[in-house]
Amino acid sequence: MASGKSLTFLDFSVLKTVVHTEGTTEISAGSQNISNTNQVLEIVVPYDTTHNSIAVYRYHNIDDTTAEKIAFEKLSTRPESDYVDGTYFVGDGFVVIYAQKFSMYAIGHTTGTGSSGYSGGNYYGSSSGGSSKDDSDKEEKEEKEEAEEESVNVKTKANGKTGDENNI
Repeated sequence: MASGKSLTFLDFSVLKTVVHTEGTTEISAGSQNISNTNQVLEIVVPYDTTHNSIAVYRYHNIDDTTAEKIAFEKLSTRPESDYVDGTYFVGDGFVVIYAQKFSMYAIGHTTGTGSSGYSGGNYYGSSSGGSSKDDSDKEEKEEKEEAEEESVNVKTKANGKTGDENNI
């Protein structure tokens, strides 16, 4: 799906935490990973947008035996509301991902410059010159493992509104 592209892997997750209190005393708290949200979120990721052919991909586990692998649709203008899952916009120095499913994502660009595209927060570099296919496969696997271990700080907004987190 991403042949000929240098990929930066991002592991997005949403954690819902519920705290029950009685007066000023915390009685119980519980946290749960959420793989889907009710609303599409706008996720702004710093990225070197001087690269050619930037694309976004998602690998989402639907259940234990089924996974969804999709290439997102590129938007020509950045929407202010009514976000659509599975779309993205390339701005000046950032990529905006519109999503409501949270798992493994990748931002890619056409190779040939020898550099990675991620320019903020966490960095996962790659090289596109002078290495064998085995070296490239090993580097890509190591980058994916690093991406899975670290989180990325991103700015999110749900359908153009900053509202009650219970509505997300």
